[in-house]
Amino acid sequence: MEKHVSQKEIEKILTTNKLRNSENDLQRIPYEHVLRLLNKIRHGVYQEIYFPEFTELKDHAGVSASEKKLWEYYTVSAVTLFVFTAVDSGVSSDRAFDLSDAMLARLEKADTLHEMHEIIILSASLFAYMVHQGSVKDNSYLIKQAKNYINSNIYSKIYLDDIAAHVKVHPSYLSRCFSKQENMTISNYIMQKKMKAACGLLKHSDLSIAEISQYLSISSQSNFTTTFKKWTGRPFHHKILAKNEQETRGAQWFPAQRLSD
Repeated sequence: MEKHVSQKEIEKILTTNKLRNSENDLQRIPYEHVLRLLNKIRHGVYQEIYFPEFTELKDHAGVSASEKKLWEYYTVSAVTLFVFTAVDSGVSSDRAFDLSDAMLARLEKADTLHEMHEIIILSASLFAYMVHQGSVKDNSYLIKQAKNYINSNIYSKIYLDDIAAHVKVHPSYLSRCFSKQENMTISNYIMQKKMKAACGLLKHSDLSIAEISQYLSISSQSNFTTTFKKWTGRPFHHKILAKNEQETRGAQWFPAQRLSD
């Protein structure tokens, strides 16, 4: 018979654990120790990894009937935090989880607290080194891939998560790299390119403004006209404005903010 996990069951476990922990005066690993490691991973500082020996923390963490299992839980939790910190800092999820799987497989063979402590230290060092490797690479190719994806899908709705999945990095890392290199956000770059495409359609097609808005996957015609004014510096009332040769010559299309290629 298949068993199900219920809230009532978890509440019962919580009550039991609270009673046992209060009797043992149990305290967790001080958060500042974990936070310090996460910050080092985030910044790729792999040569200065320190975490107190578990035996040093006994006075803080107390001793339970299943001490080994308690510290094993702490180690699993730490490695899990390391994974997501590394991925958020630009390490590919495949590389991060492969390392995590290897470290947890080694944890299954650990017989002593010292081994578990070494797993935490080594995991943090290796994840930090992965971040360091990514930080010293030139991100130009990454940004070029992102731009190519945007340009190839300019007539569709484009989401940051989809671009990040295409270039195989975490969305927040891609966003930071793009903004740093291009001095604009990805969303602004996408809209800039959509407005440039709109100008071409206004000039060279017989599509109506509503049709162009729909063609570019912009939510509404009113949003399209507002965005067009923001990026070009002026509103338009009918397509004849876009067909005026003087208006469409060179940079005059974008007096408010010239659109780059």
